[in-house]
Amino acid sequence: MNMAFDFIITEQRFETIRDQVAAIIFTELQAQAVLRPTEIEFLAGVWTERGIPFDREELPAVKVYFASSAYDDDARLSSAGTCQINVEVTAKGKSTEAETGDVVASKTCQKLIGVIRYILKNPTYNRLAFTGRPYIKGTTVTNIRIGEPTEQQDGFRVTAGQLILSVRYEEDNGDLEALPGTLANTTVKIDSTEKGYKLEKIT
Repeated sequence: MNMAFDFIITEQRFETIRDQVAAIIFTELQAQAVLRPTEIEFLAGVWTERGIPFDREELPAVKVYFASSAYDDDARLSSAGTCQINVEVTAKGKSTEAETGDVVASKTCQKLIGVIRYILKNPTYNRLAFTGRPYIKGTTVTNIRIGEPTEQQDGFRVTAGQLILSVRYEEDNGDLEALPGTLANTTVKIDSTEKGYKLEKIT
């Protein structure tokens, strides 16, 4: 049997969308950290597709991963549908005279998820900052969930939450060239580490 393709098949758009969502979150959290230097939670690390649990020293942390795609319109050039990108936030807290550790962890988690929701739903990112032909048709934050705090050693508590982003898009079926996404004035790379892929700021 002869091969059908004599070229490299590029990554699927749902992969590009996942990485773009992570880059947007990372870039805007870094900007917030500059504007709000006393709120160190905005220095949270951002990861994609990480399966290894976070160490307490890494918290707060954000994980972005692809969950699913469903297609309801299949044509020759493209398949239209919706992909789900999950954004998970994990935060820690330690008891003080003013607040208990579970409250601190929960508030930090909720603050970060709230800021991320605002970032992703702001009209600036309606098409996730992709340039060229707009194969992104729109985004919807469909759900936010916050878990119960869990107790850690040394009096720390940890809370995890999840934001679900639904992206309406067209997947390339072979005749359309995938278009790159860019974020103004910022270059972000996804670096491979022993714990997964972590975003880093270049410029």
